[in-house]
Amino acid sequence: MKHAIILIISTIFLSSIVSIPARAQELQSQDSQNQGSQSQVSQNQNSQQPALTSLSVTPPLSEIVIKPGKAITQAFTIKNEGKVDLEVTPTIVDFSPDGKTGAPILLPNNTQFPFGKLENLDKKLNAPFTLQAGKSDQLVVRIAIPEKAEEKEYYQTLLFQTKPKNLQLTDGSGSVSQAWIGVHMLISVSKTGEPLGALTIHSFEYPKIIDIFSPLKLNLIVKNNGKNYTKAQGEIKITSITNDVIKVFPLLPENILANSVRLLHASIPDPEDPKSASAAPFEYRPLFLLGPLTISVNVYADGQKQDPVTYSTLALPISPTLALLVVILTNIFVKKFKKIQREI
Repeated sequence: MKHAIILIISTIFLSSIVSIPARAQELQSQDSQNQGSQSQVSQNQNSQQPALTSLSVTPPLSEIVIKPGKAITQAFTIKNEGKVDLEVTPTIVDFSPDGKTGAPILLPNNTQFPFGKLENLDKKLNAPFTLQAGKSDQLVVRIAIPEKAEEKEYYQTLLFQTKPKNLQLTDGSGSVSQAWIGVHMLISVSKTGEPLGALTIHSFEYPKIIDIFSPLKLNLIVKNNGKNYTKAQGEIKITSITNDVIKVFPLLPENILANSVRLLHASIPDPEDPKSASAAPFEYRPLFLLGPLTISVNVYADGQKQDPVTYSTLALPISPTLALLVVILTNIFVKKFKKIQREI
């Protein structure tokens, strides 16, 4: 690695473990009084009050690789796109994957990463500042890693709590709208910066027998047994009895944190931006399927060599057979009924 510090800023939304919207949508959090509960990124404490707050943050995700003994700064731009001035309180909290799909769960405070602070002279963590309507501001996070720091990964979220400033309500309720938006930071402390991810198939759901007219639906969860986070690479391929490839699902390059699992998705072109990719389920819907099919799953991390794992499914004419059976039974019943009628 030529440089002591490598900073990668990604514009891909983590859908997930590392999925953070550029605008206020939904984050998952854990509260000390309500473990595992979900809180809306945009929480309105007064349901009759119009939504006047709108805050955006760029970049939506920060991926940082840094050596022990080095320091780096990362700038984040926030913009108040609402109609009222906002009181914004920044903080840095831990997050962890949910252990099933890889969705991020925000923890109530920052206990894992003491190496980050704001570089701004006029702003501090956990202290509110005013962001006027239509205006932008920049927060600079400085990360300084001690020389003897352990090589490991830290998963942090720069979280912004916002509420309208000096908003006069007409209903006399005294409640105000509060919203939260955050940026996930994947921080890898490494002496070499080499990729150390190692992906394995945690579970793969597929039908062993399927009707010829039913869609083939697959569900893939992978586990990262490596020492740092990595992006999923590879594909799922379906071949027929004649060994013809009838469908290929490229994997969406989603981040899987170290020692965690994640539900993966197929990659399809983003309809709003053909140069980007978006997530889609692994679902194959031909006119019909017939006979034995082979499903080959090839998933790996950067720098990892791994052979595909194959599974078999059988497409049978179940619904046509049942329909034919119904017709035959109906015909037999009608003939017997007519015979009984003649005898009477």
